[in-house]
Amino acid sequence: MKYRILVLFSWRHRVILMIAGVPTAVTGLLYYQSLRYIPNSLAILLLFQFTWMGVLINSVEQRRRPNGIMLITLTVLFGGTLLAAGILDQG
Repeated sequence: MKYRILVLFSWRHRVILMIAGVPTAVTGLLYYQSLRYIPNSLAILLLFQFTWMGVLINSVEQRRRPNGIMLITLTVLFGGTLLAAGILDQG
């Protein structure tokens, strides 16, 4: 049954899907490697930046605004960024 799904995709579609996953995979690998050299809170901040920049690039590319759920998600993400930056600790 599981092989039947693979038959539905041509080799071209499979390659496109693999290429589409490369930026996320590279980001994950670089994030993991960065934890050796920088503090955890800074690494989290950099990971958050990757996320909202991806949404921004996608919005510009498709020439439309993010939907409501995406805006709520970005609001939570920016809140997490501020907390990770220690904005409350510094006053």
